[in-house]
Amino acid sequence: MSELTKEYFDKKITSLKKDIDISIEKEVGGLARMTSNRFDELEKQLDVRKEVEQLKHQVQKIMQALSL
Repeated sequence: MSELTKEYFDKKITSLKKDIDISIEKEVGGLARMTSNRFDELEKQLDVRKEVEQLKHQVQKIMQALSL
């Protein structure tokens, strides 16, 4: 049976730390992409709302011009 040594534990801990760091980087990257995508969606929704308000304003002007 192999002897448990400080070097063995240090090697295992270093390996585990690398695996954890890689996992964290992947998760943070995924969250960053999700956040960015959500902001893009919100921006599109705001653009549509702005366009709707402009169209409503134009319809009101047309209605006034037609005296309806």
